[in-house]
Amino acid sequence: MCRTFIRICVFTLFWVGSFNISKAQTTAQLQACLDSLKQAYLAKNIQLDKQRGINKKLITNKIKLEYVQEQTQLGKDSLQLLLNAARYREGRYRSECLRLKRLLEVTQDNVDSLQKAYDETSVLSGLTLAEYRKQIKQLVTERNILAQESITLQTKVNRFKKTLPSLFPFDIRAVPGASRRERFSPVNRAKNIQLIQVTYRFTCPPEVSDTINIKVFDQSGKNLPVKVYLSVPWSPTSRFERVILDVTRIKWLPGRYTIKLYRHNHQKNMENQEVGLTMFIVRQ
Repeated sequence: MCRTFIRICVFTLFWVGSFNISKAQTTAQLQACLDSLKQAYLAKNIQLDKQRGINKKLITNKIKLEYVQEQTQLGKDSLQLLLNAARYREGRYRSECLRLKRLLEVTQDNVDSLQKAYDETSVLSGLTLAEYRKQIKQLVTERNILAQESITLQTKVNRFKKTLPSLFPFDIRAVPGASRRERFSPVNRAKNIQLIQVTYRFTCPPEVSDTINIKVFDQSGKNLPVKVYLSVPWSPTSRFERVILDVTRIKWLPGRYTIKLYRHNHQKNMENQEVGLTMFIVRQ
């Protein structure tokens, strides 16, 4: 009986010890799995944060590229408008010169015919001599006036041909924005616009006496009040001229606005000569 009891006790102790060892191993395994899951969860969160940052940068770059594409198209449109206007003015001057030339030839023929009639009449009669002389004098005066107008128009055509290609701004871009930490930041909402940055290049280096004046017009053609906030002149290294306009006095409304560039050169008697334009859009 005593031996049986001893056997039962030994078996019980052995079973309890085996159960505790198995339980401890299971707990350790569970803890190891939990730690592994925590590390995997943290790694996933880090990857998700990185992916969110990449997505945000991609969206920002997409918006910037769309804006640059829109500004480039506006610059091309403004350059095409200016070139069309220049061709139209040149064609109009040429037509006017041809008209005056033909009128001058007709007038010369009239003068010759009157001179011939005068010669014949002066031989036959002296009664209308004063009248013929008066008509001839009037026609000669008219001919001289037309000749002077033809010379003036030809001078304008030559000046137009000479001055237009010599200094011509192109790749004009206008970007509305605001000052952020003392730096220009693009903004296109009406309530946030404080500045407008205008950049452009020249077909050739500008002269010392050349200045460019910039004006802003709304949809109705009204000239809006602006003043120069910052001006970075043309240089051989950058080849760009940059002007930032202070437009805080303007109450902006959504729509399309026009920037026009005017050239001044007192040595060439040039003042308020329109040489370029571009547009920008203000949103609600």
